[in-house]
Parts: sequence; C-alpha cells; structure tokens
Amino acid sequence: MGKKFKGKACAYCGTGDAGTADHVFAREFFLLEDRNSLPKVPACPRCNREKSKLEHYATAVLPLAGRHPAAIQNCLENAPRRLQKNEPLRSELDRGRGQRWGTSPAGLIVPETTLPVDPKLLTGLYSYIAAGLSWYHWEVHVLPNNLAVQFLTSESDRCLRSTLIPRPDCIPVERNLGNGTVIYNGFRLSSNFLGVAVWFISIYGVHFGNENASVGVCRKVGVFITFLN
Repeated sequence: MGKKFKGKACAYCGTGDAGTADHVFAREFFLLEDRNSLPKVPACPRCNREKSKLEHYATAVLPLAGRHPAAIQNCLENAPRRLQKNEPLRSELDRGRGQRWGTSPAGLIVPETTLPVDPKLLTGLYSYIAAGLSWYHWEVHVLPNNLAVQFLTSESDRCLRSTLIPRPDCIPVERNLGNGTVIYNGFRLSSNFLGVAVWFISIYGVHFGNENASVGVCRKVGVFITFLN
C-alpha cells in the first residue's frame, strides 16, 4: 500500500485500519489495456477478502451475459478458466441456461440466452462498489446498513434522474472506464447533517430480469445510500 492511504480507515466499513489499497472495480472486469487509472481506495483485510469472494463470482458470470465487446473477449479468454476453478458454479449455470425473446440494437426481435444469477452475491458486490465510490469521490464513509441496492428498468432510471438532476444541491459524478466496460453516475444531495446519494452502475451493459415479466428488463443497478455529513 502506498503512502496515499497510510493511516486511513477502510473505505468499505469505515472502522478497520486499511491494510491495502483495493480497486473499487476488480481489474479482472477489464481487458489488460484498459486497467490503467481505475479507482482505488483503502481497504481493511476483512473487507478486501469478503469483496474478493464476490468479485470471483461476478467476474466469472457477468461476462457471459455482457453486451460490451470487452465482455465477449473476457468470455473467450478468461471466463472458461475461471469457471474451471468453480465446478459447482459451472454446473449451476449449465442447468439454469434458458432462452427468451429480446430486442437487438437494431430493434429486431431476436432470441437471447438467459443465465441464472445469485442476486444476494451481486447486491453484496454492488454495495461494496457504492461504498468505495462514495469514499473515492467524496471521502464519505457509508455504513453497510445505510445502503439499498435495486435493479433499475429504463423507466425507473429516467424517473430518478429527472428528480435528482434539477435540484440545486445535487453534486453529479460521471465516469466511463475501459471504453464503456464500466459506466457509472453518482448524484449526491446534502443537508446540514444528513447526506443522500444514488449511484447508477452498469458493468458490460448486462441486462437483468426475473420470472415476473411485468417488472421488465433492468438495464442498470442503482444503489441508494445515506450518510452523516
């Protein structure tokens, strides 16, 4: 760990002494040429270890459903190797593989392959990511109980943005990492004592859905947080 984070508290739990620097988005999400200048934060050994377990799952599964060219290349070069190390996960994905009708970028109705994901593991990872981004951009510590993760449809995404952006106290953040491999937006609202922020996160452009067709396809993950100013 460099001098930059020496003596800092962990960005994820806010209590543990940072023993290392951690990439908010795992380097394994990115192609080798896109791994420069990724956000890094101080992390304690426990949070680093627990987040790494979730990243191991996500970096094996999300490329399989990705719509970004980096996801396709990751599938060809890295995903098979990662799945070979996790036979139960590979078997689970094979058993749960399905098909649905979707819309192509050209607007055509086309068949799409679906894969099962563990929402608990993914929401756990996105919680860590949102806490890390809050520290990276604003040096704000977010307690784990003060985060809520939701999968957002295009309509809910638009509604939230139209509510947040016009506010005069809104502090926006927008980043594009790895030529679109990861895209995130953050909006922070502050009062005298309590702060509120929302993060919109897309990795590989993955779409999420469930058996309830009325919910629609979720195109981003939203993380809602509160913190003390």
